[in-house]
Amino acid sequence: MEKKKENMVFYISLVLIAIMAIWLVALNDSFTIVSNGAFLFLTTDFGWLYMIAMIVLLVFVVYIAFGKYGKIRLGSDDSRPEYRNLTWFGLPILNSLRE
Repeated sequence: MEKKKENMVFYISLVLIAIMAIWLVALNDSFTIVSNGAFLFLTTDFGWLYMIAMIVLLVFVVYIAFGKYGKIRLGSDDSRPEYRNLTWFGLPILNSLRE
């Protein structure tokens, strides 16, 4: 992809976010009404799509984890994980206890 097109996407996104931020700060009541309406529309009319997408993602991740691709090492062939699986699963709990 050309560098000019990559910059164009960045600048368009930047302008849209800036417009939304200014709208949020300047006209908070109207922004709240519109965002609540959009949220309600998306959750009531497209909730089924979200659920299907999450189920498909879950099935894909389980397939990758337990399929032939689950044994692929990330890193060099002789590298070993720094922590065991039980430690990895416990790290979020340890971080939450620190806070």
